[in-house]
Amino acid sequence: LGALHRRRFQIPVAAVGGSNGKTTTKEMVGAILATRGPALKTEGNFNNEVGVPLTLFRLEPSHVAAVIEVGMNQPGEIERLTRKVQPDAGVITVVQPEHLEGLGSLEGVAEAEGEMFRELLPQATAVVNVDDALIVRQAARSGAKHLTFGRAEGADVRLTAIHTLGRDGMVATVRYQGKDWPVRLHFVGPHNAQNATAAFATALALGYSPEECVRGLESARPYARRLNIVDGRNGVTVVDDCYNANPASMEAALVTLGTLVPEGGRAVAVLGDMLELGSGEAEEHARLGALVARHAKLVAFFGPRSSGGLRSADMKDSAAHFTEVEPLVAWLTPRLSPGDVVLVKASRGMRLERVVAALTGASPPGGSH
Repeated sequence: LGALHRRRFQIPVAAVGGSNGKTTTKEMVGAILATRGPALKTEGNFNNEVGVPLTLFRLEPSHVAAVIEVGMNQPGEIERLTRKVQPDAGVITVVQPEHLEGLGSLEGVAEAEGEMFRELLPQATAVVNVDDALIVRQAARSGAKHLTFGRAEGADVRLTAIHTLGRDGMVATVRYQGKDWPVRLHFVGPHNAQNATAAFATALALGYSPEECVRGLESARPYARRLNIVDGRNGVTVVDDCYNANPASMEAALVTLGTLVPEGGRAVAVLGDMLELGSGEAEEHARLGALVARHAKLVAFFGPRSSGGLRSADMKDSAAHFTEVEPLVAWLTPRLSPGDVVLVKASRGMRLERVVAALTGASPPGGSH
């Protein structure tokens, strides 16, 4: 029914998929689309076989454009969702390890995400991340037009420079048709400069101008619990990235953490379990431990799967492992000093926003449970 409702509207529609960065990219595209008037966008991450039709039902005659997020955890889902959405432009942000329980391997993830490109109509545009060989391979199987983006030479929409402004965001420079467009972003982390480039390209594919892309991106703001920077107690800064986690987004968040620490402060991480990793679960949590040891001076691991991270981090008294929030907070709080920046990140099911609430003095969402 949502698909039938969609067919009544002759407006530009974009679909956003990929392993990481979907919701942020969708928010960025939505901000660009809104430069022309009311634009429909997926609320939160209502991106599955229930959420997408519900979103399509919200289309109204006043909408000038729409951007719909599509997600999956098994083969066939993206194919069905793309048929419902009938996008004029489809972008796959990146292909990285996710939902390996249902998809088996990185190739399996690429196949499943690539269903979007294969379902695009010939007059639509596949917006292709040229920095990701798996996505380029999927795009080759699409009958749609192509518009490429990325850092590589030869990308149609190219990210050429990132100037970081610490916790205030960054300036990303995007080159299109020989002209440079500096964009002042209210987002942190180099991966978000790439997401902005994806959004820029997607809006161009829908017929928006570079000027509209810049104006929209400069008005966009981070979505809840996705690298949100909040003031904690006693001069500590908290980076709330509790929304979700997989190995690639953990690495991106740790790299970002390093760009946010002021002179005299320390990088601190509270990292919870990554779910749905299938047989690679133990190995990925061990790898995370080794990775965080290079990026943070103080680490608290949380959840049953993360104990392997503590072992491989090998940080002696500067790291500990917990399965309950209260002891974690009791261990961490006295060890923090003004200027420290604390990254809090885990899969959604770990509910680490409880740690954010404790560090910022906010009341935890949904009461005190």
